[in-house]
Amino acid sequence: CRAQKRYDQALQAADIALEKLPQSQEATAQKGLALFSLGKFQKASELFGEMVMDNPNSPYNYMLQAWAQNDGLKKDAAAKALYKRMLDVDADWSKPSSLRGFSLLFTGKTDQAIKWAEQILRENIDTDGSVNYTAACLYAQAGEAEKALECVESALNKGYANRFNLTDNDDARMNLAPIHGEKLNKLISNYSYIFE
Repeated sequence: CRAQKRYDQALQAADIALEKLPQSQEATAQKGLALFSLGKFQKASELFGEMVMDNPNSPYNYMLQAWAQNDGLKKDAAAKALYKRMLDVDADWSKPSSLRGFSLLFTGKTDQAIKWAEQILRENIDTDGSVNYTAACLYAQAGEAEKALECVESALNKGYANRFNLTDNDDARMNLAPIHGEKLNKLISNYSYIFE
C-alpha cells in the first residue's frame, strides 16, 4: 500500500498486523512509515522512539527516529544526537545489520562514511546485490552519484530486483533518492528482465 501511495490503507494494514503481533518491529516500523507519509511526523517520531527503547541495539530504529526528527520535525540537533547514539550501538561495521556509514555521514564524518562503504563492498560476500544496494544508498546520500550508479549496476547484475527501493523509496535518508532521474532509470531499464 505504501509503495502505491495508499497511505491510509497502509496504516490500517499495519494496525491489523499489530493487533495480531503486538511486538512486531516490522509492523511497528510500517505503521510509523505510514504516519510519516501522512505528514503525522510527531506521532511517527514517538513510535520510532518506542522502537529504539524496545530494541536499542537495532541501528535501523535510530535511523527511522533521526529521520523523523530531521526531515519531519526539522529538529536537526535531536537528529544528530540520535545518529551519535547510533554510532555507539553500531560499533561493529562488519555485522550484516550495520548501518554505521549512514550515522557517520549524517554527523559530518563523510570520509569515514565513504571508507565504510568501501569496506562493506570489499569484505562482504554479496550474492543477491543487497550489499551493493546499501553502498549505493550511502554514496547517493554522500553526493557521489557515479559511485552510487556503479553500485546499483553491480546490484542489478547480481539480481537485485526490489523496484520500490530502486525507484521510489525515500525512507530514513537511507535510499537512492538523490540520484533518482534519467541515468538511474536508464540503468534499471537495461535490466528490466529481472523485474518480469
